[in-house]
Amino acid sequence: MKEDRDFGGAILLITIGVVFLLNTTGVLGWGIWPSILEFWPVILVLWGIKLIIGDSLIANIVMGVVSLIVYTGIIVLAYVGYTQNNIPFLSDDMNERIKQPIFQTFNGEYKEEDMKIEASKYENIETRNIDINVGASEFTLKDSAESEDYISLHSKYVDNHVEPELESSNKDKELNIEFSTKSPNNLFFFRNVTPMFNLEIGKASLLTNLNIQLGAGDGTVSLENVALNSVNAKVGAGDLEMSLLKNSVPKKMLIEIGAANMDLTIPKETGFSVEYKVGVGDLNIDDESLVTFASNNTYKSSNFDTATSKIEIVANVGAGSLNISTK
Repeated sequence: MKEDRDFGGAILLITIGVVFLLNTTGVLGWGIWPSILEFWPVILVLWGIKLIIGDSLIANIVMGVVSLIVYTGIIVLAYVGYTQNNIPFLSDDMNERIKQPIFQTFNGEYKEEDMKIEASKYENIETRNIDINVGASEFTLKDSAESEDYISLHSKYVDNHVEPELESSNKDKELNIEFSTKSPNNLFFFRNVTPMFNLEIGKASLLTNLNIQLGAGDGTVSLENVALNSVNAKVGAGDLEMSLLKNSVPKKMLIEIGAANMDLTIPKETGFSVEYKVGVGDLNIDDESLVTFASNNTYKSSNFDTATSKIEIVANVGAGSLNISTK
C-alpha cells in the first residue's frame, strides 16, 4: 500500500522544532513567538493550496519547496519584528508594521483625557457635519445650550486597546468633525475593559448634520438644543438609544440596522413618515409592531399632514429591531 507523504506538514514541524531548539539553547529568546504567530493565517493558505493541487508526489514536492520558502520568510520577518532591525529593501512603513507583534498586553489601568474643538479655531462656519464611528466601545452624545465649543470629548480608555481620535477640517464655511475609535492591529490576552467616550455638542444654533456608525458597542444620544438638519445612523451588532426632542428634530433620517437594536424617541407633536424595509427583524411604533416577515412598506403618523414639524425616515432593518416612540 502506497503511503502518502506530506512534505509541507513535515517542513512545518521541522521549522517549529528548530525554533524551539534555538529557544531552549538560549540562542533565540522566547519573545520571538508573538511575532511568529502574527503569520498564522499562512498555514490556512498553504493548506487550501494543498487541497487544490492534490496529493501526488509532484504536488507534495512542490508544496514542500513552497513551504520551506514561506516558513523561512516568516522566521526572518519574525526575527526582524523581535529584534526591531529594519530590512533595507522594505519601506519604513512596512518595517514598522513588521515590528508590531500580534499579541500585546496592557496593564488594564484606565486613562482619562479631554479634547475639544474650540470656537476660536474656526470662524464664519455656517454648517457643521459630525461623523461618529465607534467600534467595541460605549459612547454618549448630548448637547449644551451654553457651550461655545464646536464639540468636546471626555474619554476613559486603556492605551493599546481602543483609543479615541478627534479630527476637524474646514472648507467653504462647512466644518467637518470626525470622531472615531481605533484599535491597534493586535490581538490581546485581556479584553476585560470597556472604553467610554462622552461627547458634547456646543454652538447649538449651528445647522448640523449627524452621521453615526456603531459597530458592536453601545451608544446613547440625547439631543434637544442643537439644530439638526439630517441624521444618519448605521448600527451593526450594538445597541443605540437616540432621543431627538425640542429643537433637535431633523428633517430627514436614514437608519440602517444589522443585528442591532435601536430605540428612537421623537416629540409627540412631530409628524413622521417611515419608508421601511425589514428582513427577519422588527419595526415597532409606540409598542405596536408594523411588520411581518420581510416587509416593505411606508407608514405615516396620524398627524403627518397637519404637523408643523415633520421627519421623513428611511429605515432598512435586517435581523435587528427599530423601536420608535413618541414623547
